Amino acid sequence: MEWLSRSRARSLSVIVVLLIWAQGAYFSLIDQAMVQNIAGSLPRLALFVSGHGLVIALIIAGMLRLSRETFGSIGFTSQKLARQLGIGTLFGFALFIVHQLLIAPVIDALLPTSATQGVDLSLLFDNGYQYPIWIFLAVFKGGLVEEGMRVFGLTRFEKVFGRPGLMFAIVVGSIVFGVNHLYQGVDSAIGTGVQALLFILIYLRRRRTLEAVAAHAVYDIIGITIAYLIY
Repeated sequence: MEWLSRSRARSLSVIVVLLIWAQGAYFSLIDQAMVQNIAGSLPRLALFVSGHGLVIALIIAGMLRLSRETFGSIGFTSQKLARQLGIGTLFGFALFIVHQLLIAPVIDALLPTSATQGVDLSLLFDNGYQYPIWIFLAVFKGGLVEEGMRVFGLTRFEKVFGRPGLMFAIVVGSIVFGVNHLYQGVDSAIGTGVQALLFILIYLRRRRTLEAVAAHAVYDIIGITIAYLIY
């Protein structure tokens, strides 16, 4: 791996992050038919998410290795593990309440009714036997992969461009995360963009990625459980 300097490896990582962002935005904005087809079936969704998540994890591991870093370099640490998970869990509950009582009502009030129309996900919650699949997706994709990728992007831009790079990654990364959820409607896209910003703040609080991972996983698990109770 010595053929590539650490600084060049980090610069390459920035390019990789931009490509991953562009790929997600492309499918959400240009090829929505494919996204809607995947989102219309839980088995297809689980298969796609698992494969995509594994690829992202391998890319992150490979780029960290190129720059002579480890997952600990981006905040994955077992130090005070129970405390990290506990704090993350509390943040997950708090963010869900804030979103339902404040963020979502404000967005709904500002947008026309047509903007809330997206893929009908209610049919994905009509089989209680599939609940464990959703829990897996919440922990693996929502928690580990999405937060791992988010933190990886933040740290790559920060290491290459300093504080301006960090601010750029915060803003653009949050927007891209929102755009990736356009298939659920414009209101959901805006809401998830705001959520991304809040998850970033959780990470930046102590630079401990597992706090953000736990918060995101718990947030999704609460939403999934409520969806089953409703549908």
